[in-house]
Amino acid sequence: MTMRLFRRYCEICGVDLGKDQDLVRFGKHFCSEEHASKYADEVEQRRRTAPVEGHGDCCYVEEVTDLAKDPVCGMEVSERSAKYKSTHMGKVYYFCSATCKAKFDKSPMKYV
Repeated sequence: MTMRLFRRYCEICGVDLGKDQDLVRFGKHFCSEEHASKYADEVEQRRRTAPVEGHGDCCYVEEVTDLAKDPVCGMEVSERSAKYKSTHMGKVYYFCSATCKAKFDKSPMKYV
């Protein structure tokens, strides 16, 4: 009789995993490929919408590289989909709103 020293549970549904059912992805345990994919999608969504400072390597190694910080309010803005942009001294700055862009354009040295 083989005795397991600790139990493994699926990260999504919490089911107790047997040795034949244990699927390891991203350093986590899942009962199916479907749940592993769901977990990956949830992690990616959290990273893009509400990244937690100092919390990255433990959840996912890949970095989101298309995010820029609005120099006026500090909000993260996607470089790909940013509606408001300004160039100052050869560098492109991205903004969350027309208001932040207008403040920056009025006195850019205050924000760089």
